[in-house]
Amino acid sequence: MDKNAIKLVIYERKDTKKKNYGYSFEAPPVNGKRKRIRKTGFPTQKAARIAGNKAIAEYCPHLAKDGID
Repeated sequence: MDKNAIKLVIYERKDTKKKNYGYSFEAPPVNGKRKRIRKTGFPTQKAARIAGNKAIAEYCPHLAKDGID
């Protein structure tokens, strides 16, 4: 699996007084268990997308290192 196959999802979260955005993506299964990486608290969709792409780029070397790739 390469980083282009990982689907990044940007979502909007409405708190009581303000809106914020977050990202999530599903990592490849390890030992048969799925793992979802997510983080919220970004002021705009663009900021969430940039942070999400950075997180995927940081996560990808671990895929090849662990032999999942």
